[in-house]
Amino acid sequence: MNRFQRLMKMQKKKMTSRNTECVAKDIQKLTACLRRTEAGELSGKKMDEQFLKDDVMIKYIHGLPCMAVVMGVLSQILPCLPQTGRKLLPFQILLLTLMRLRMNLPIQHIAHLYWIDRSAVSTTFTNTTDVMLTHLAEG
Repeated sequence: MNRFQRLMKMQKKKMTSRNTECVAKDIQKLTACLRRTEAGELSGKKMDEQFLKDDVMIKYIHGLPCMAVVMGVLSQILPCLPQTGRKLLPFQILLLTLMRLRMNLPIQHIAHLYWIDRSAVSTTFTNTTDVMLTHLAEG
């Protein structure tokens, strides 16, 4: 084996060990990301009051003029929302309902946004619209 071949062999070993280190680091990063996702850090839990930064986004998503109106609607219907062992906060329940009403989003898309089952979205939407119709029509 000549010197060039030895150098090539050594370089190949170095590259293989570097690749192994890079792959190991990538695996660690992906594992950490998966753990955060499973913990809800990257899931629909982030779609809360902090998700809506300004009135333009609120109007686009909800169709309501500002966050104060959204919170007013929430305070009116909150006592009547069914309290089951759901993963969703009351604000998220209102948000998904208003998003579906305003933008006609498919149930499957909303389920994907919040990481919940389609039947849960459908039931939540139906219950919330019933509550809104009953309690907001009175005032």
